[in-house]
Amino acid sequence: MPNSSPWRWPRRLLALSLIALVAAAALALQTAPSLPAPEPSLGHTSGPWAHAQRWLQQLRDQRQRPGAQPGLWLAEADLNALIAPALASVRPGARAHLSLGPDVAQLRGNWPTAGGALWLNLDLRFDIAEQRPGLWPRLVSARLGRLPLPPSWVDAAAQRALDSKLGPAWRELPATVTGWRALPGRLRVNWASDRVNGRQLAGTAGRLLPAPEREALAAHHSAWQAVLAQPTPGERTWGVPQALQTLARPALARVQAGSTQAEPELGALLLTLALHAVGRSPAPLLDQPSPNPPPLRLVMAERDDMAQHFLISAWLSWQGNEPLARALGLGKELADARGGSGFSFNDLAADDAGSALGRHAAADPAGVLAALAIGVAEDSLFPRVDDLPEFLSEGTFRSRYGGVGGAGYEAERRKISDRIAALPLYQRPP
Repeated sequence: MPNSSPWRWPRRLLALSLIALVAAAALALQTAPSLPAPEPSLGHTSGPWAHAQRWLQQLRDQRQRPGAQPGLWLAEADLNALIAPALASVRPGARAHLSLGPDVAQLRGNWPTAGGALWLNLDLRFDIAEQRPGLWPRLVSARLGRLPLPPSWVDAAAQRALDSKLGPAWRELPATVTGWRALPGRLRVNWASDRVNGRQLAGTAGRLLPAPEREALAAHHSAWQAVLAQPTPGERTWGVPQALQTLARPALARVQAGSTQAEPELGALLLTLALHAVGRSPAPLLDQPSPNPPPLRLVMAERDDMAQHFLISAWLSWQGNEPLARALGLGKELADARGGSGFSFNDLAADDAGSALGRHAAADPAGVLAALAIGVAEDSLFPRVDDLPEFLSEGTFRSRYGGVGGAGYEAERRKISDRIAALPLYQRPP
């Protein structure tokens, strides 16, 4: 009887492994997404901003009630309005949806393949009833298409991905949680007041920043503190272009000296000014004491609300969250139309201009940083807004412009887009 080839069993194992891989791919890949295409709606766009305001109100109410359990109720619709745009910004066409029921949560996600003909459809189910202080809700089942996945493998892979992306600091966040509770359409998160406060959370969030951006943020914070420390009588008002140039000059010098890169410098610059525009400081993100310097009011088109819209949208767009920036901006205006200051097209113009700056900065960080350091006039990066309609009640907005998506509304948005496209800083496509 002839001797068996020494390669026969390795070849069989290789063949079996290839067959297993092909079978797994056939089970995992599907020809259609498991979720329907998202349909923009009035409620969807207004949700994030309106619910963020209610979250803050919940926290204020808790502080006024001694002995109240610290925590938040999070609405399913609002969480989806945040999750879906964030995933779509990473992969165009990707979809996600969170469903909440009694003591359970289901997270589904759809990821298109390169050709778009096949989809990876992920289905995760969590047990919210099991209280595990200091931990996330327990993953009880996972499925990729028709392929079941061991939950422990998925959990370990997710933790490794977060470690790689955010570093070990993210593990501090669940340690502050004392329990979860799910009801249809709502999720409750509780934490212990003696174990967490705003400064601790901010410090943890700051440690999640990549090291180059954290170092750049510290440099920008120091430079801005030096500006604020300059003795000047009365309230000071700076245009946003002046503030951008003031921080961009030393940042460009650091880049030219080879001590840093333009990308983290620009991100930290935009974050620093966005925080200061709304009266906040990056100090807690850096685990530093928050100073009380003399106020410096940032303005665009001679208005501080324009500066806030512009800078916050610029930073969100820089982070790849332009859809979220647009949803938040539009949602804020719709909320204002229902009883606030009224719907404002010039606020939307400021949002869109900021998004354009963030988009171009992400595409060409070195070029945009150099342009800001040289100095950019306001009319080179911000459109005319004084002739745009504002302070519109909900009834006026609907009757005159047809609401969101109406002919009048779209005409005003096209006018804004054309003005921004014509600005010198945005002439070169990203």
